[in-house]
Amino acid sequence: MRKVKFIVKSCEIKTGKDNIVFISPKYANLIHVKDGEIVWIKKDENKKFGSKLYLDYRIEGNFVLIPKILMEKWDLDDGDEVEIFPVEIPNVLSAIKRKLYGKRLNEEEIFDIIKSVVNGSLSSEGIAFFVSGYTISRFSMREAYYLTKAMVETGEKIVWEDKYKPILDKHSIGGIPANRISMIIVPIVASLGYTIPKTASRAITSPAGTADAMEVLANVTFTAKEIKKIVEKTKGCIVWGGGSDLAPADDIMIRVRHILKLDPQILVLSSILSKKVAAGSEYMILELPYGPSSPKAKKLKDISTWVDRFIKLASKFGIKVYPFKIYTTEPVGKGVGPLLEARDALRVLVREEERPIDLEFKSVIMSTHLIAFAKLMDEKEALYEIREKLENKEVYKKMKEIIKAQGGDPNIKPKDLKPAKIEIEYKSKEEGYVEIIYSKDISEIARIAGAPFFKDCGIYLEKKVGDYVRKGDVLFKVYTNDEYIANVIEEELKKRKIYEIRHALSKKVKKLIDLRKKI
Repeated sequence: MRKVKFIVKSCEIKTGKDNIVFISPKYANLIHVKDGEIVWIKKDENKKFGSKLYLDYRIEGNFVLIPKILMEKWDLDDGDEVEIFPVEIPNVLSAIKRKLYGKRLNEEEIFDIIKSVVNGSLSSEGIAFFVSGYTISRFSMREAYYLTKAMVETGEKIVWEDKYKPILDKHSIGGIPANRISMIIVPIVASLGYTIPKTASRAITSPAGTADAMEVLANVTFTAKEIKKIVEKTKGCIVWGGGSDLAPADDIMIRVRHILKLDPQILVLSSILSKKVAAGSEYMILELPYGPSSPKAKKLKDISTWVDRFIKLASKFGIKVYPFKIYTTEPVGKGVGPLLEARDALRVLVREEERPIDLEFKSVIMSTHLIAFAKLMDEKEALYEIREKLENKEVYKKMKEIIKAQGGDPNIKPKDLKPAKIEIEYKSKEEGYVEIIYSKDISEIARIAGAPFFKDCGIYLEKKVGDYVRKGDVLFKVYTNDEYIANVIEEELKKRKIYEIRHALSKKVKKLIDLRKKI
């Protein structure tokens, strides 16, 4: 193949997460590459980067246009000379084809695929076929182990000194809106002097992920080294897992999975655990919400196989998992959407009168179980210490430290967080007790309103499960910034029955409410 030197020239194009470069079609013919093909960009023997190449007729000469964000990432300067040539990964492609035919892959094959995902030499189409292979054919736990291990080894890993151990963590299978317990659990655990580096996700199916809500208060995008410094200073952090260099293959594959709307179990297992292993987690509480308001599990048996596999796989990496099963009939807090959920968390921490008690209850219970599970205290002692630290605002003080360490304003108050200007009220058409609030409908309405992309949009629940309502009472308010969208929401609300109101509460709901009062 003819070698051609290309001169690097920066451009202002924003690429998102994709690696893309541009050359002239005339020069593409010289090196035998086509529009949209994956190529290597090589500066020297130690610097080679995979990228998708596009042709642009406006480019004259042997220039390669590279977005500024990639210039920084690849440590290139204007005027540098690079070589461009096609990527050839026959072994990787052969392994992906074998998976599509239902064959099991070995450790080397899986590692090579994940390495190609990270270095950019496997196209998004290739990744899509890999994801599809695990969707249409079975996988072994051995493959799940190899996949998780490869995802960890192709990224950075945080190694903790003994004085910071044990490393605690928390994860939820998700799906329940207003579930910002991590923003309370992290400062609780850290205020007790224990280490909890929380890597959180952004919204997938809900109107806000923990990272989206925390971003209202502080920066959430950090490298592994930066995360370690924050935690060494404060004992805790709440950062976006996809913004770090921990298990980067996971973030790339998640984008493809979401486009295809595919969530093969092996990739979900490895996705969660790869981040936990890379962050150095040792003890983790796994939240498993189920019930009529859960879009993922109406009954606990719906996810029992997944949970068993998760615990078994985690143990192979030295992570002990406590499965926390909780029956759910509603969103957890009152606010739904990044800003409103962040405000809820702050209200719990500053001890405001109208704080969401169920959010506080769940955070306290889960923190208690996590600390007892790690054998740091017994349950009674842990519960007492947590209540004390919440009431005397030591947990709030710790959250302020974390916010400051992550570049936010530690003095921000709940009243400073104001929702979007357009308000739509949803009123009750009947009288009785709120038995169920359907999370799926709440999530869909909040997303129509603009969450999570517009952080001030969402829903505030005026009435929660157990409350008595009269006809005409406001059940919730929707906040948006757009008049047209407000009209769409009003029409949507006419079609949906979001609240289940009954003359008397079921025994199961009564028991849950009584338990909250005791805590």
